[in-house]
Amino acid sequence: MATAPTTRIRFLRPFTTRIFNPLSIHVAGWLPGFAILTHIGRKSGSTYRTPINVFRRGDHYVFALTYGSDVQWLKNILATGECEMRTRGRDLHLVEPQLIVDPDLRLMPGPVRLVGRFNRVTEVLRMRGLPAKPDARALPRWVPWFNVIARRLLAAGVPMGPDFLLTVSGRRTGLPRTTPVTVCENDGRRGLISPFGETHWVRNLRAAGRATISTGRRHEEVVAVELRSEEATAFIRDIVGPHARRSRFGEWFVRTIDGIDIDHPEEAVIGRPVFEIHPA
Repeated sequence: MATAPTTRIRFLRPFTTRIFNPLSIHVAGWLPGFAILTHIGRKSGSTYRTPINVFRRGDHYVFALTYGSDVQWLKNILATGECEMRTRGRDLHLVEPQLIVDPDLRLMPGPVRLVGRFNRVTEVLRMRGLPAKPDARALPRWVPWFNVIARRLLAAGVPMGPDFLLTVSGRRTGLPRTTPVTVCENDGRRGLISPFGETHWVRNLRAAGRATISTGRRHEEVVAVELRSEEATAFIRDIVGPHARRSRFGEWFVRTIDGIDIDHPEEAVIGRPVFEIHPA
């Protein structure tokens, strides 16, 4: 098998690996045209995360191999046949990796194609995207920091749109646990969805079945009912979607930060517990 020619920018690889990647990994999962790939080492079995440029082509995602195919993350993915990806705040499970040699870079957008040709990039990786595995939706690093700030603001009564404090008894300790959540409301129905899967507040609420939602001095006791898959899909379609679309920022936040595809509720519900709440 012929070896692909060395790309012009291969000399930048040490800089990218040691400096650029550690910095960009904090934002690559949310920026357009970027992604974070989570893959398993083919020899060590360890989990690795790699920031990278990505381009969508229908149900497939394409990556230009700017440093060639002799890179560890690619070898890991080809060996396992799959990886997880976060892009624009959305989590996906990628399968069916195809290493394609194409000097014309026909799968790339026009401007990227021109730059790639100049840099002698001739290889791309193409993979098919599926909904993320339920256990692959990791809690972003910024969430705990945001919660600390939001908890103080909400406790002081500072309005934060649909955000409230959720207080529920710990399933093991019985002690009250408080975390900021978004209460989605539409047509007289209210509920909660966990964008990041099986978090502690989800497990506690599931066990307790009731909680207190509050902001400032306003407190309300509620009963929470976890919805089955079909009910949760309908809830995202009828409640979460219309709630998010009330403002451009709200819709952007739900789609990009929470990673919830409100246009496809049957996919959005996978791995995301949904609770409907009622007055106690």
